[in-house]
Amino acid sequence: MTVSLDEVNTVLKESEVIQQELQTKLSTIRVKLDKKDNADVIEAIRQVFGGELISDYGNVYITYDMYNTCINLIRDLGKLIGEASI
Repeated sequence: MTVSLDEVNTVLKESEVIQQELQTKLSTIRVKLDKKDNADVIEAIRQVFGGELISDYGNVYITYDMYNTCINLIRDLGKLIGEASI
């Protein structure tokens, strides 16, 4: 099956629209972490994002933006590792 460049561009544009819709709709989602049960996750957040995402009261939330940042970081690191091993 042959796919034209126009078809590829159309799919790419549609995926960008869907990604933006997801970003808009999911941007307000936050998952609160328990300080005792999720201490290791909180420390990882502190290492990746810094301490400013931890409130003065010690509350920590995982946001959709944080999730996307981590997914992109893992993807980009995977690509770099793959390229380095070639």
